[in-house]
Amino acid sequence: MSTTASEATAQFVSSHGENVKGEEQWPDLQWILSASSVDIEGSKNFERAFNVKQGILQKYFAPVKHRNFQIITILSRPRSVGKLTLATKDPKDHPNIDPMYFKDEYDMKVLVEGNSKVFFNCTLVHIY
Repeated sequence: MSTTASEATAQFVSSHGENVKGEEQWPDLQWILSASSVDIEGSKNFERAFNVKQGILQKYFAPVKHRNFQIITILSRPRSVGKLTLATKDPKDHPNIDPMYFKDEYDMKVLVEGNSKVFFNCTLVHIY
């Protein structure tokens, strides 16, 4: 057998707000659990890729040695809607993109709830 050394699993979850509205069958959160994560070596690449000031991520990830994992919480049904407009009449020019993340406060509440559930579940099994 061979592996990419990066297996992952996903779970779809409904927030409290969706359960109250009776829409628990249409989850608004997704958790992705990956058997790998960024460590001190990978942080250098992340700094370049995401234009983060050099050394910040390296300082953050310095304590991470081995056997790390990550759980990513994704908002599957955001209420916030962004805008895409043409900058000029020239089709070769880049468009104006404004994603307007968290324009609707409910989106942030749902993500915070999702991350709280992840943290709570991790404490139950003493993962960290």
